[in-house]
Amino acid sequence: MKGAKNPHEQAREDVLQELFRHASPRKRPPSGGEREIRESLHAQWSAMTQRRKMKRRSLFAAAASVAVAAIAATVILESPEVPVPGTPVAEVLLTRGHASISPRDGSPGNRLSAGDGLATGGEVKTAPGGGLALRWHSGITLRLDQESHARLLSPTRAELLAGRIYVDTSDGPTAELSFKTPAGPVRHEGTRYMVGVISGTTSLSVREGRVLLGEDGASAGEQLIVSATGEQRREAIEPYGEQWAWTEHLVTPIETDGRTVAELLAWAGMETGRSVEYASNEARRLAEQAVMHGDIGREPKNVLKLIMETTDLKAEISDGVIVVAVGASP
Repeated sequence: MKGAKNPHEQAREDVLQELFRHASPRKRPPSGGEREIRESLHAQWSAMTQRRKMKRRSLFAAAASVAVAAIAATVILESPEVPVPGTPVAEVLLTRGHASISPRDGSPGNRLSAGDGLATGGEVKTAPGGGLALRWHSGITLRLDQESHARLLSPTRAELLAGRIYVDTSDGPTAELSFKTPAGPVRHEGTRYMVGVISGTTSLSVREGRVLLGEDGASAGEQLIVSATGEQRREAIEPYGEQWAWTEHLVTPIETDGRTVAELLAWAGMETGRSVEYASNEARRLAEQAVMHGDIGREPKNVLKLIMETTDLKAEISDGVIVVAVGASP
């Protein structure tokens, strides 16, 4: 029948009822003791609440500190960068025509010569027909074209205000120098490239490697152009040719004495943005065995000319290739 209990459940209920019948009511604590217990509990609750408030205040203060730091960082990043003068950052390797350095306050500049040191806070300028090659303290080499204007901001940062600058990072760390431009910062990743600022338009031409311009970037064979109004376009570009020709007049001097012809050919190819190809195994063998003596010049094309005049090798430039052969130009 529904609701009926089995004998075992009935027996347990009988035992419990018997126990409850003999149990006496629990005594209440004295009124004073009860008040003390309540006061003790209230004190514990108050202390716990106070700790929670203090924790919330600490968290709020920490969050506020982070917010203030972020705002301060934003203000610093967005504020005009003021160079701290006096820190040596570069050495002049060679000059062409007139090149000078002057304080930022616009006072007259001093003409630069090979061996001069440059420090932060200075502004470097080249005159029409002039040019300048520098070695940054990290080993990176820089070349400034004629009518260029650059500001030395810090040991890891410079600003190109006008003109063109060529960067070669082969002898220095890849992350030791960035450039401020109207279109944003330029940061490289191990490369050779050129940056230009002409009438507010910024151009980035990459011969080798990859370079970032602001949030965008370009790789070898690409040119990124950003107008003064922010309009952007990307074009294909050869690593050799007329727009790179000015860099060959400011090549860092190379020690030619004791080098093989093959080494000098590879150097000439790198400086002109061309590859070197041998027309035969015999031409390669002769280039690797022939050793040059004395100073045979600085500019790559002059070096090629002297190699042809003093060895049995002939070289011909064909677009992006230097073709080397035995006896006569191919």
